[in-house]
Amino acid sequence: MNYYVLVEGEGERKIYPTWIKYFNPQVNQVFNLEDIQNNHFYVFCGGGYPYIKTKNIPAAIEDVNNYPNIDKLVIAIDSEELSYQEKFKEIADCVIQYHCNKPVEIIIQYFCLECWGLANQVIFRRHPQDHKLLSFQRFYNVIYQDPELLPDYPDEDMGRVEFAFKYLHKAVNDRYTGITYSKHNPIVLTHNNYVDQITRRLKTTGHINSFENFINAFTP
Repeated sequence: MNYYVLVEGEGERKIYPTWIKYFNPQVNQVFNLEDIQNNHFYVFCGGGYPYIKTKNIPAAIEDVNNYPNIDKLVIAIDSEELSYQEKFKEIADCVIQYHCNKPVEIIIQYFCLECWGLANQVIFRRHPQDHKLLSFQRFYNVIYQDPELLPDYPDEDMGRVEFAFKYLHKAVNDRYTGITYSKHNPIVLTHNNYVDQITRRLKTTGHINSFENFINAFTP
């Protein structure tokens, strides 16, 4: 199976290759479409919204239609302030316009990639040292509550997307010395034990339900 993977941002571009191989060890990443042969995946970063929709989805479909070795197009995008269903319909309606010749799998990161990152309960200390993180947990404790249901944070006028990012950033900084999480440096999420914990959370609690779409997209 050969995959063309279109992701929204730089974080996914750096994280997805490791995660894809975690669930499908047989595949290997290539960096040029011409190199796709057998059990390969190619990742293209769409540069954010709305470019992924207006520019990159049409271009990706054109690539898939022009390269017969590609078996599946996978599109990954945050839902942000939209519901899962609303975002899925938006992207599906866009895909239909361009008539892809191969199967298309849409991964909605509900409501952002950081929600999946927050599902790792191990990154949280029993007694947080960061006072801001402690305030976040008192407001909504993602150790026990579904990260996908994280609300806005009214104390600092933060929408849920910004709140999820700052929550994960604070948790990683509080737990590890010399390690951080940012859009440009999301490497902490690429370790196999981190993916183990996210997957375990999904399987044991049913939380972060949208992560199952990622698993299904790449599991042989």
